[in-house]
Amino acid sequence: MISLRNVFGRLVLTTRTDAGAEAEGKATASQLLRLPPEIILLVASMLPTPSAACLALCSHRLNHILGPGFWRSLQSEAPDVLLAFLSSLAKDLPQHFVCQECACLHRMSTIKWPRLITRHLGPRCTWQNLGYHHLFLSRYQIHFPHIQLAIKQHYCGTDIGFPLEAFQHLEVEHDQTQQKITLLSVDAQIVSNELLMRSQTWVLLPWSRRDEFIDELAENSLSCDICVHTRLGPLNKNLTSDLVRSRLDQLETQEKCRTQTLQCPYCWMDYVVYAIDFGERGFAVLITRWVNLGAGLDSADAKWQSHITVRMARGIHHPHHQGDIRTSFEDQAELSVEELTADNKLKLFSRRQNRLVCRGSDGLVWKWDQGKWWYLAPSGPPERSFWNFLMYS
Repeated sequence: MISLRNVFGRLVLTTRTDAGAEAEGKATASQLLRLPPEIILLVASMLPTPSAACLALCSHRLNHILGPGFWRSLQSEAPDVLLAFLSSLAKDLPQHFVCQECACLHRMSTIKWPRLITRHLGPRCTWQNLGYHHLFLSRYQIHFPHIQLAIKQHYCGTDIGFPLEAFQHLEVEHDQTQQKITLLSVDAQIVSNELLMRSQTWVLLPWSRRDEFIDELAENSLSCDICVHTRLGPLNKNLTSDLVRSRLDQLETQEKCRTQTLQCPYCWMDYVVYAIDFGERGFAVLITRWVNLGAGLDSADAKWQSHITVRMARGIHHPHHQGDIRTSFEDQAELSVEELTADNKLKLFSRRQNRLVCRGSDGLVWKWDQGKWWYLAPSGPPERSFWNFLMYS
């Protein structure tokens, strides 16, 4: 973390070689530094506080002339002024980003990829506020710095921010008590400089638990909710259970299951609720969501806030045209939603054993955690050692 108090010390008061000092001496022989100090002070007094503070960072001599007054002024300015100053500094510090929660610069390396499912998330200020849950009980959450760093890489290129690979995730929960298997898969795209995510939730149950499952959803939809507005209101609390009952009724009457794209009237999300009959294996309820998490420029962005709080719901209805987010995502997706569904169906029935790491007969490698959770190991080289996995998972 780089605070305002020590930012100048880290950026300017560094150990320099003789060659570096000589280069600075030549650079300072500019027209500006040839002016009398009084004129430089007059120029700085006409600049916005963030610009004047940046000017003081240009050289030791300018800092000596301008003194500490502009740094003290920054501390008394409104938060957006300090954030504007830090944003200017971040342009020359590619491995840092501006934390809007504590108004500091953090190293990108302190923020963990959400798919690592680690309890060590980095500086507390970056995750202490609400995050976005694709599945309420899952440890996989998206926090605002994740969006910031994804957009940063989109603009800046390789190794400066988070690649979209960081958001790819698949997990499975076995609840033997309720005879339920839940699968969650997530992937992401950047479209029109905004982070769009697609998630698919499967809930597999025996047919004998059909009515009980619907009643559970009517009382508490946390295990299969659609978004924060079905979880905490203001939407009808029976919305999820009514949709599931409708889809299951269609299965039982052998009517073609409707796949209409629906929309939450309060957040930037399209979704589809579907059901599949697996005969003796039971039935599965699928919820596929396409969400727009915004451009990652401001944590107060209405698109981001609409997914994490219900306070934005008042007076806001239909923030986007129905189906637009789904269309935007699918137009760029490498894997179509039909291919994703077929792939997740195979993974839902993949063999998993109660071992820290197990390889199924289908070749898939699963990591076991907390007695009933499995995480699909990503392809390619391991992201961290097996010892670290034991320590942080």
